[in-house]
Amino acid sequence: MRIINVMAVSLDGATARYPGETDVDRQSYGFGGDADYEFLIETIQSADAVIVGKGSVEKNGLIDTKRSDGNYPDWYVFTNAGFPEGHSVTKNDIPVTLVSRDILPGHNYFYGAEKIIFAGKNPVEILFDELKRNGKKTVLLLGVGTLNTLFYKEQRVDELFLTLCPVILASGGAVDFVKPALPAPVKLVLKSSKVDGNLVFLKYRVQNQDSM
Repeated sequence: MRIINVMAVSLDGATARYPGETDVDRQSYGFGGDADYEFLIETIQSADAVIVGKGSVEKNGLIDTKRSDGNYPDWYVFTNAGFPEGHSVTKNDIPVTLVSRDILPGHNYFYGAEKIIFAGKNPVEILFDELKRNGKKTVLLLGVGTLNTLFYKEQRVDELFLTLCPVILASGGAVDFVKPALPAPVKLVLKSSKVDGNLVFLKYRVQNQDSM
């Protein structure tokens, strides 16, 4: 099984000017664009599962894209707080599983989700075992900040697909690609690079310590 972190970042390594910024807001000042969105869609079409955080789902929703076989990939949404009452986690027939460290509060966190995994103190390993058990081969991590840190810390990211956007955010409240800090540097090996207009598409293999 491969876990691929798919990210778009500014030239100063941020994913947004502030937490909760929408994709539409980012595109308005030149972050991403049509070529980056098309690349993301093509990548999802070849994936068995997608991992994302609650914030992204609340602000942007799930990406309504089916695999090449006509089925949706399974979506796994990380949240430790659930969703507001009346918020539909999913749409159409996209299969969604919520992943939480603890029992979620209240009764209004389940909208649209097929399943909930209460993963305890090590949600990455619990989800990793779940994905392997279900025969997933290609899994996308569309995380930012803390969610990315969880997976890199456990050395569960195999590849990084990085879109470099021609903008410098330089914002005090910018959302970092990985945060909080990792216990050790993560080394990567460049597999390929491509320029499309002002965007640079980079594909890396993560050189985890156990493979060094």
